[in-house]
Amino acid sequence: MSDPVGKWREQSLRSYAEEVARGEHDEQCEFGPHEVDGRPTFLSLCHCLKRRREQGGFTTPPGPVIHNPPSCPRCDDDLIHDGDGWGCAPCHVSWGDAGDGKGEFTDDYGDLSGYGPREAHQ
Repeated sequence: MSDPVGKWREQSLRSYAEEVARGEHDEQCEFGPHEVDGRPTFLSLCHCLKRRREQGGFTTPPGPVIHNPPSCPRCDDDLIHDGDGWGCAPCHVSWGDAGDGKGEFTDDYGDLSGYGPREAHQ
């Protein structure tokens, strides 16, 4: 009959030794066999990462996530939301509120960026 708990402990101790070799644990680490109230106990968790974070001065969460506006697929500028949808002023393009689809030009003449000055006809 096999001992699954013993195998798990051996595997945990091997993984822990590798983590110690990489410097992921400190000398106050709680991992491993201990006695709690006179009984042998195996702790598989520790507070090493928490202690390292606190030593770095991070004792409170940073706050809400900053959501950046989407970028124009042509010029990579940040898009502006006008209440109805997204727009790129340099490219003269607007998209709906979801920002999907091809977009539409907002100038009167469409996309003239690929054309140079008109040459005089002879």
